[in-house]
Amino acid sequence: MVPLLALIALLGLGLVVATDPTLLAWDAAFLLHLHRYATPSLTRAVASFTHLGTAWGVLPATIGLVAIALWRRRWREGLYLGLMMLGTIILNPLAKVLWQRARPSLWEGVPFQGDYSFPSGHATYSLALTLALVLLTWESPKRPWIVGFGVAFVGLIGLSRLYLGVHYPSDIVGGWLLATAWAVGLYQVMFRDQTSASKP
Repeated sequence: MVPLLALIALLGLGLVVATDPTLLAWDAAFLLHLHRYATPSLTRAVASFTHLGTAWGVLPATIGLVAIALWRRRWREGLYLGLMMLGTIILNPLAKVLWQRARPSLWEGVPFQGDYSFPSGHATYSLALTLALVLLTWESPKRPWIVGFGVAFVGLIGLSRLYLGVHYPSDIVGGWLLATAWAVGLYQVMFRDQTSASKP
């Protein structure tokens, strides 16, 4: 039920994003409040860190994990990780085009982003990889560490996008919902024989 519920929530949030100006006002107010704490040095640090959510972190990490899985002859795990990331790379831009939400532009110096805002790609990619690792290590004693690190990483990536003013809060939530629907749903399909009632 988790993937279905996440998909329904994503579609519902997308409908609100497209039709309810109240959400936009709340989103904008949150960003403006957060921007009050901005400093030049912090902005430079956050601008560097945020790329860990895509080209500098999540994507190369996924490629490395796929290579390790294949080297260990864990074919299904490697295929799952590859399809998980490939799917997010395809689905996120499609979702952006579907909703076509304009990026926020609430203050001077917001980094230029050439695509639409909803849902956030950084939020999608970072949570999708985290969920995939949690599911693949479900029976491992390392899982609590992966969950703890993953929650911190995903949260900080999402916060970095808000701090920089390139996404609204609802964009981040939308990215998380998309990641949950895809990563968990794909896992349930590919590992149906291993999925128990205790797993999502």
